[in-house]
Amino acid sequence: MVGSPSDMGKPYRPKDHYFQKAKQEGLRARSAFKVDELIKRFPMVKKGHVVLDLGAAPGGFLQILADAVGTGGR
Repeated sequence: MVGSPSDMGKPYRPKDHYFQKAKQEGLRARSAFKVDELIKRFPMVKKGHVVLDLGAAPGGFLQILADAVGTGGR
């Protein structure tokens, strides 16, 4: 059994370093750091580019991508 009956109905709340950092920086999800690292390691997204997020929930990826493409991008 995965969880006990007392765990039922409680949301999963990871308390690791990235969870805390995401909350401090106002990011929707800690997964946003994955996209940020990819952009830094492989500079494929630039100012003015158009990006598409096909799995747009909760929106952490788009928060980082919107900053990367700037006001001239979409």
